[in-house]
Amino acid sequence: MITEFTTGNVAYKLEGKWYTPPVKDGLLRGTYRERLLKEQQIIERSLAKDDLETVDGLAFFNSVRGWKTVHLINE
Repeated sequence: MITEFTTGNVAYKLEGKWYTPPVKDGLLRGTYRERLLKEQQIIERSLAKDDLETVDGLAFFNSVRGWKTVHLINE
């Protein structure tokens, strides 16, 4: 399962909605993550590593840096 980045949380977009893995998958809650969940900007949903290539978007976020769009690089 994909859970988080080293210094922040992860979100991914599928079918027009943004998701973040649930805490039960083994990640830290994160204050900014909790805020985005409360404001219903993201929804909890698990993400398997194999599913990374099927997502429509990927983002890193934390309370210091905010929301940053990132890209998967396959090497």
